[in-house]
Amino acid sequence: MRSRQVKKLAKQLAAAERAALPSLDWRRLIQIELSADLEGYSVWLELRDGRFIPAGVAAAVAPDVVSLAITTAAPGVAASDTEQAAWRVANELCRRFGGPIPVLLSRDPDSFAGYFARFRGPSAQPR
Repeated sequence: MRSRQVKKLAKQLAAAERAALPSLDWRRLIQIELSADLEGYSVWLELRDGRFIPAGVAAAVAPDVVSLAITTAAPGVAASDTEQAAWRVANELCRRFGGPIPVLLSRDPDSFAGYFARFRGPSAQPR
């Protein structure tokens, strides 16, 4: 029972954090500022409601994006095989934009399963 309460509280805290974040100009980030860093990676958009959608699919809509999830995760790729690449891109983005770029693990069967670097934009990175 406690474990369920802890999970519920963690989801509520994550939702509150996302609600407080500004929306990203994700198209500009992907096309201009990050284009060289994204070679060999796929980009997912983290929406304010916590869902992830592929950046390519989102081109037709204007979702409320709060961060980019940059990963090498793909069907048939073990999640453990994506960790090193996630750390590599996180370190590069940290070097360029400052602040910590967290590396997280997604186990969401509706999006992707693997490690990813969460990038919330140059202005959202603490200095």
